[in-house]
Amino acid sequence: MPAFSASASNNPARSRWLVVGVNWLGDALMSMPALQALRARAPAAQITLLTKPQLLPLWRMHAVPDALLPLESGWRGTWRTVAAVRAGGFETAWILPNSYRAALIPWLAGVPERRGFPGQPGRTRLLTTPVKLGAGSAQPQKVHQVMEYACLLATDSPGRHNLPALDPAALQQSWPRLTIPAEAAATAQQHFRGLARPLIALLPGAARGPSKRWPTPYFAALGRLLRDRLGATVLLLGTAGEAALCVELAQTIGGAARNLAGQTSLPELAAVLQVSDLVIGNDSGGIHLAAAVGTPVVGLFGITDPARTGPLGPRVKILQRSPGGARDVPRVSRPARDSLAALLPAEVLAVVMDLLAAGRAGPERGAAGRELSTW
Repeated sequence: MPAFSASASNNPARSRWLVVGVNWLGDALMSMPALQALRARAPAAQITLLTKPQLLPLWRMHAVPDALLPLESGWRGTWRTVAAVRAGGFETAWILPNSYRAALIPWLAGVPERRGFPGQPGRTRLLTTPVKLGAGSAQPQKVHQVMEYACLLATDSPGRHNLPALDPAALQQSWPRLTIPAEAAATAQQHFRGLARPLIALLPGAARGPSKRWPTPYFAALGRLLRDRLGATVLLLGTAGEAALCVELAQTIGGAARNLAGQTSLPELAAVLQVSDLVIGNDSGGIHLAAAVGTPVVGLFGITDPARTGPLGPRVKILQRSPGGARDVPRVSRPARDSLAALLPAEVLAVVMDLLAAGRAGPERGAAGRELSTW
């Protein structure tokens, strides 16, 4: 864990802190090392996490929050959330998202100290402690997102705006720590009874559509290669919205494929990923979850920058034709698809075989040790 230079409060043991959590699965997982560091510096503080309802199961697997508050949607939901925050009696709110609404809720609730990045226009006036990331840095955009969250959570006074005094290497090698419920683990084991090893999970979906998705025919070709060359059982995983895609792939791959898309809760998905021998997936929350539970991961990236948003875990291999850095938005979706299409199934298979040969045991590597392959 990183070493912070000062305490965030005169008496952290009696502190009541609110952390406004981020909204996406991958972002939530990337925020966990910073929360773990916050807990390490103030083990007796009462930390409550405000998060969207769909992420509550994820945070129930994490040890840092003492309590969870659901972030309700709509204006009525906002006022109910404000009332719940006000009732919490928090002295400080750390606001991880950059949205206006994320800062508005603690402001309306009257939390005395509100720390966050400037974010969207008009947000600064809602903050008592605006935190500027990487002031004086020539390339602040190159900081991994985990360091952004650490910068915010480690800020100790209104006059402190640069990256905090912590050990970056220690932080980047501290990946999310999850405890999978025993019931979910048992359910995962039931799915795999009698299936051939290795169990290789494919995550063919991604929230932002084609600009982050390796071509479906490539996933199908890779699945057949895994079946024919390795005798693998191929698991197709994803959300309910990706079920049709996974059904199509399962049919194309054939008898070695098992489709579980939309059939698992979030804890069950974590358990399935944990008992898999290897996971291959797009730049998505799924590969962040797989990396966090310690499974070897092959991440397929287009033009987004894995040095900023790559998954955190002990064994992660990123494959990318050309390193990115550009924001993945519709105007660059065609270059993103072209970059992904340049990664061929046979090349991915070669990496998979190397990782399987190395085994799941080995030296642990966090974000600082993540492997990046480009062509």
